[in-house]
Amino acid sequence: MKYLFLLSFIFTCNISFANLYLQTEYQEGNKPKIITKQHIFLDKRYPIFYTKKSYVLILKKINGDEATIESESYNVDKIGHKTMQGGSFGTYKIGKHFTLTDHAPNGDQLFSLKVILEKIVPTKP
Repeated sequence: MKYLFLLSFIFTCNISFANLYLQTEYQEGNKPKIITKQHIFLDKRYPIFYTKKSYVLILKKINGDEATIESESYNVDKIGHKTMQGGSFGTYKIGKHFTLTDHAPNGDQLFSLKVILEKIVPTKP
């Protein structure tokens, strides 16, 4: 009963002592997907590096079964220098996903990063 009360408390109030497990699926053009699992904490910058792109995910807030995430996208040249390309900010449901994509002027998809929010994990305050 005590455990059930704790779970209901976690999912009904603003959680400031939790972290998030997520899965990313990166695809460059028609190349095979690169699938990784990530574990991110509140207000920490979590960089994800690939050969031509770099992303930063920042978990801003967890409220009930929703997570607010800020993302930044960078282009990476052959030397390794990064140039900011864009960013987004949104609130997403746990168990769902969002996708960051880059398109060529003709409409072809160049890069995509699909972020699947797997689960919230409570941590000690």
